[in-house]
Amino acid sequence: MPERLAASVRGGSVAPSGIESLLARSIEAGHFPGAVALAGGAREVAWCCARGRAVVEPEEHRAAGETVYDLAELTQPLVTAPLVLLLHALEGLDLDARLARFLPEIDRLDKRDITLRDLLLHRSGLPEWVPLYAHGLGMAGYLRHLRDRPPVYRTGTRVLPSGVGYILLGEAAARVGSAPLEQLAREMLFAPLGSSSLGFGPRPPGERPRTAATERGDVFELRRAGREAAAYRGWRREVIWGEAHDHATWTLGGVSGSAGLFGAAGDLWLYAREFLGRGRGLFPDRLLPLLRQDGTAELAEGRAFGWQLARTPGCAAGEALGGEAFGLGGFTGASMWIDPRAERIFILLTNRVHPEVRPVDMDSIRREFHQAAAERL
Repeated sequence: MPERLAASVRGGSVAPSGIESLLARSIEAGHFPGAVALAGGAREVAWCCARGRAVVEPEEHRAAGETVYDLAELTQPLVTAPLVLLLHALEGLDLDARLARFLPEIDRLDKRDITLRDLLLHRSGLPEWVPLYAHGLGMAGYLRHLRDRPPVYRTGTRVLPSGVGYILLGEAAARVGSAPLEQLAREMLFAPLGSSSLGFGPRPPGERPRTAATERGDVFELRRAGREAAAYRGWRREVIWGEAHDHATWTLGGVSGSAGLFGAAGDLWLYAREFLGRGRGLFPDRLLPLLRQDGTAELAEGRAFGWQLARTPGCAAGEALGGEAFGLGGFTGASMWIDPRAERIFILLTNRVHPEVRPVDMDSIRREFHQAAAERL
């Protein structure tokens, strides 16, 4: 880890007053128990500060610069999409190949035209979310159910962020790469990056004190699943700590193309530099434009491969980020946004689902964070 970054993350640093105020107000309001905020450029971290608590129950631990958070949907642009693109660059994987070529288990007429590119851009027609575990556990069971579950719109006609789609995309990548998704991520992404915190759960027991906890049981998902999962009995009751919060991912051993990634702010900054072409050269130069170009220019929501684009109305980028900015927020409360023109990186990690899920407008908080951070960069 670069010396400038290591010092900032371990010891913390003085954040702009607007950031201190935002975090204090949000913690006091109960939006989240604690947070780590980091901002900087492609060459150094300007500041990294931690406030509040990473764990409230069953014991207490304060948030720190090195606290590891459940990154939820950030798994999609940080693991799944990059792996697919690296397989494209290194193995000749055709991004416009039909999904059924790699996952014949879902080959049915209403899904026959879905391509890898459609999945990468969230325009596949697949539903946003399904309680897959209610229809048979394991990837084989999930594929059987999704084969028979109809699309919710015609492929290519709209953008609908689909965790289901990225679960399928992760399985396709694993088959193309002839290795489990977790192994591919470790060997092709995290090890070359030199990351010490990025990885899938469950986290080792000894790392619990530096890992932020999430929800007390699967209460939110149980309610969301409703009658469709009435017969399911696999719900967790204890505080979810060091395991994937997303239940479908947890039933897959904590690893999926949609969720399950954990990481700390410092390693996320290191990773963000790769998308600017300023890091260790994780991605071939010819891939960099593909990683962030608008693939849904004809649709209302701007999407690159895994990322949301700042042109999307009402998104978390806000006015402080340039029009070419890209990023994403996860349900658990983590977010990362990158402004390529200004070469600025904004990371806000919270566990807003701990110890329970509350109605919080995280995109509004993220916009305020970006504005306050940008004013002092």
